[in-house]
Amino acid sequence: MRVHQFHPTLAPGDAMSNHVFALRKKIRHWGYDSFAYAVEAKPGVADVRSYRRLFREVKPDDLLIVHFSMGSEVVDQLIKIPARRVLVYHNITPPEFFSGINPHAAAFARLGLRQLARIAPAFELGIGVSEFNRRALAQAGYEETTRVPILLDWEHFAVPPNDAVLARWKGLRSVLLFVGRISPNKRQDDLVRMLAYYRRCIDPEAQLVLVGAFRDQPQ
Repeated sequence: MRVHQFHPTLAPGDAMSNHVFALRKKIRHWGYDSFAYAVEAKPGVADVRSYRRLFREVKPDDLLIVHFSMGSEVVDQLIKIPARRVLVYHNITPPEFFSGINPHAAAFARLGLRQLARIAPAFELGIGVSEFNRRALAQAGYEETTRVPILLDWEHFAVPPNDAVLARWKGLRSVLLFVGRISPNKRQDDLVRMLAYYRRCIDPEAQLVLVGAFRDQPQ
């Protein structure tokens, strides 16, 4: 048996992509061949195969793991591949959160919510990376569900700190850090209000650092 994993996009530094790669590493450690596939592999990721290879490489006794967080026409084709299939659900951002911000993302979110229930019969097991996501799978019609948290490869964190970053923030007592997409639905405005309170009541020199992409801005 071989284990094949698919997600439409795999990118460096992305939590979902890191989960795919950590799971592949774990499966290989267990002695099984395992491969990652995507429609698009962003620069900086290695050892990712084109999703088209799935249609000729997957055998009936193989396991196909589909990571699901957005709609994808490719998934409708993948469920026709004769193999054992598992869906890992990473949640879909509600489409209305992208209203007036990112119509492209909103369209794929709507597609994903429609697909989630429609493709349920094609999977032997639905895995939620949280209990919230597991319940969503059960409500969508997945008969067998379980919860498996996202895997972390701690070796990626075994790196020395960046000297320039250390120098920039040296001497500060309080640095409040947010890591994630900069978008209205992430409510960074609440963090700014929290910072105002923190400076007024705890540390007037506190700094708030937002680390993330700016691709979802009001249009």
